[in-house]
Amino acid sequence: MVLKMLWHRAKDVPDVHALLTVRGDGFDADYACETLAGLLPDDDPRLAELDDLIARYCG
Repeated sequence: MVLKMLWHRAKDVPDVHALLTVRGDGFDADYACETLAGLLPDDDPRLAELDDLIARYCG
């Protein structure tokens, strides 16, 4: 998940949606967000996108 969000290629976006659909509440959102935040600048839009996706798919 972290690498898919980091690379953010067109083929990665549907994979992220599918993974979150399957894992739902079982997805370790804290780990993914913290790891991605450690790799990207604070204002990177991928961070907000991941937060939105987690809110949508993980409750």
